[in-house]
Amino acid sequence: GEDGLFETYISHTFNGDYCIETPTEVPSPAPTDLVCTSNEMLVEVELTTDDHPEDISWVILLGDALDYHMEGGGYDIPNHKYHSSQCIPYNDYPANNCLYLDMYDSHGDGLTSGGFVVKVEGYIV
Repeated sequence: GEDGLFETYISHTFNGDYCIETPTEVPSPAPTDLVCTSNEMLVEVELTTDDHPEDISWVILLGDALDYHMEGGGYDIPNHKYHSSQCIPYNDYPANNCLYLDMYDSHGDGLTSGGFVVKVEGYIV
């Protein structure tokens, strides 16, 4: 793999999609006023940086083709919580609604503190 790349599969239920697990937690209120259409999913990323925020960047990819949909980086405040929200359109084929989070750390040691929380439609996934 690429140096400094940490890939995580994000799972959530999308209209009975077979490749996804059903979350068990109750949705929490979104820190955004963003409203998605019925053919889109609201994806929220909360990143708490470590002591070296400038090392961290990430992307959210969707489906088998790994279409690029969200990104974050350029952080400059250590140990700070950042929020990003975006409406991502559903694919025509349910199996292609799987999301992936690719987190990059230019130093190669990952997040030494802090971390990510990803929510889809308010559910932590």
